[in-house]
Amino acid sequence: MNMRKLICTALCAVTLTALTACGESIPSGSTPAATNATNATNATSDNAAQTTTEAQAAAGEPNYVFKTASGIEIPVKAECDPIVAQLGAPKETFEAPSCAFEGKSYTYTYDGFTLETYPDGGANHVFAVTIKDATQKTPEGLTVGSDPADVKKLCGTPEKEAPGFLRYSKDGIDVQFFREDGKVTSIVYTFRVS
Repeated sequence: MNMRKLICTALCAVTLTALTACGESIPSGSTPAATNATNATNATSDNAAQTTTEAQAAAGEPNYVFKTASGIEIPVKAECDPIVAQLGAPKETFEAPSCAFEGKSYTYTYDGFTLETYPDGGANHVFAVTIKDATQKTPEGLTVGSDPADVKKLCGTPEKEAPGFLRYSKDGIDVQFFREDGKVTSIVYTFRVS
């Protein structure tokens, strides 16, 4: 059974990577992000429009917007460059021609999470955010190492539950809690590609 969970988790991770990138690394700290004030202002507007309301959170539904430990919101589908400008230089950047979209995709690695992009209309947008360790948490306080029972307690009944994950979905956005041996091993915010 544990091997089945491991294979399921690995296949999901490979699928996410395959949808966003098929290429090579670029030097650490490099980003294509624009850093001007106009983009930062636009990101703030986009974040406000996509943030889940207090009423939804109180109803036992997960927040579909990841918020870093430093307080920066990263909504899936938002334009990426202003967000990367707020986050600062990543520890590592991976650049590749997108396998699912026209143009280049990027994967930025930060402390405790990765941010994957997809190209759309001449700009990069957030495709997925993956919480990789306990330094980052969901708005509900869940992190790598959390008990899946706590996920259900705080987020309600998942849309889909399998041996290796719990998935919550709303308006094409997914929050997936991958689990193994009774603990959450990663948390992924993403959208479904039709």
